[in-house]
Amino acid sequence: MPRKMGTLQQEGYNYADSLIQNYNDPNCASRIETWRNRITRGHDIENFINKNGNFNRRQVKQIVDYAKSYIRNH
Repeated sequence: MPRKMGTLQQEGYNYADSLIQNYNDPNCASRIETWRNRITRGHDIENFINKNGNFNRRQVKQIVDYAKSYIRNH
């Protein structure tokens, strides 16, 4: 984990970490790989907002993008 992260980066890291925990399930791992390789879409944002409604849509798009970049690096 990087030394110092902003709030959105930390949320992205936490989101990616929660997704990575499901890698033991081959079906879930395949879906995560597909998700991280595509452009962030509206339903990606909606899924995160439904789980954590403390952020606006622009912030959530950035969080999802941080999560994808974190997963790509691992």
